[in-house]
Amino acid sequence: MMPIVTYTLRSDVNTHEWLSLPPDPRETIIERTESLIGQFCGRPVTRPFVYPILGRNPAEVPRPVGDMPASMPGVILFSERAAKVLGALIGHCGEFLPMEWEEGWLVAFNVCPLVDAIDFDRCKANPKPSDDCWLPRMCPDLAFRQDVIARTPIFKVPQYTGTPFVTEVFKQHWEGAGLEGAKFERVWPWPPDLMRFW
Repeated sequence: MMPIVTYTLRSDVNTHEWLSLPPDPRETIIERTESLIGQFCGRPVTRPFVYPILGRNPAEVPRPVGDMPASMPGVILFSERAAKVLGALIGHCGEFLPMEWEEGWLVAFNVCPLVDAIDFDRCKANPKPSDDCWLPRMCPDLAFRQDVIARTPIFKVPQYTGTPFVTEVFKQHWEGAGLEGAKFERVWPWPPDLMRFW
């Protein structure tokens, strides 16, 4: 059985707008970010869900707003269009949370619950959970359990609660629907000829 190719997602800031928090004092932004990270740890969000209103960077030339115009540790922000297109595919993998931005509405997708998907017998990842480690690219090669991720096109694991992973099924669905503004970074399996620097 061929491994199920797995990716992390990033907004494509080279071609689309990156929405961000308002230019409040630095301390306020840090407090907001920390409180948001704490909400998205693999559990449903306690209502009421309050998310700060995002906006464009006034210092940059406006660009098109894509279907994934922002992300923060643990949560992905989709356009309403993307949420509708992806709903049937990923609805069982988390919850959609409507949120406002300066020009309309977005949908935050909270990936939950956490799934035990890392195959520790086939990789060097640390089995000890690490909530503050949200960049698996900085860790040794990952490997995922096929039986688990075959049913979950988007998922998070206890070791990286801040990082949603997606499978090739999600990527094909996204591209087939003509959705824009996301970059897929392959994390597993790595091509054998690819040099690793971490």
